[in-house]
Amino acid sequence: MKNNSFRVISLWSTKVSNLDQSIHSNIWGLGDLIRGTFQLYQICRKHNLSFELDFRNHPISQIMIQKSEYKYTKTSKINFHMFLNTIEMEKFILKAANNKENELFIMTNGCLPLSDIYANHFEKFINKHFQLKDEYRHLLEKSLPPPKSYEILHIRLGDDYLIENKNKITKNILMILMSNLNKDTILISDSNYLKDYAKRNFSARTLPTQPTHFGLKINAKQTFDNYLEFTILRGANNIKTFSNYSWISGF
Repeated sequence: MKNNSFRVISLWSTKVSNLDQSIHSNIWGLGDLIRGTFQLYQICRKHNLSFELDFRNHPISQIMIQKSEYKYTKTSKINFHMFLNTIEMEKFILKAANNKENELFIMTNGCLPLSDIYANHFEKFINKHFQLKDEYRHLLEKSLPPPKSYEILHIRLGDDYLIENKNKITKNILMILMSNLNKDTILISDSNYLKDYAKRNFSARTLPTQPTHFGLKINAKQTFDNYLEFTILRGANNIKTFSNYSWISGF
């Protein structure tokens, strides 16, 4: 029989208890965490289960107001869960719902396939939770260009450039810059070297932000820079994205 008091809490953290972590493995960006939270939200909506987001253990709490509608027992152990597909995730949630525990604390980056079911509901949910503290809200308002007045060229070169500060511009990267930069383009990249190169050689429009990995323990300034780029991406008229990875950037 289903536990009517059961609720799912999507936890965000940079540290988990069940995986070995390094600066190159088992760290998750903002897009990863939003995707995982969205899919958990979908399953809970589908089965009428209570759902909450808790990011008190994540650097984003430095700039966001933590809003929780529920009081629950704080967990000292955060496990990261990977799922092969949404069916597997749904079975995991429903199995937990039938146990005697009242809460499931879970951190995940989601899985394929993706669906837009409940997308409008989730947008309201995440916007309610993404409430900046006053000083960062004012800073964001001053930093944003008018919406739909620009396009984005988003180049993700990977952790070698982001974390190890690799500084090589390949012919492919050069061709991407030459073919896609124009006066309405804002270049966003995880490489400071690429941003500086594009400004010097192409007069590219960039942001005064410091690229960082959202899955690392970063300070409030770095967290805000990351969120500013995310928000500017959301307001773009068009986004062109290139990645050194075989998958598209979740950011």
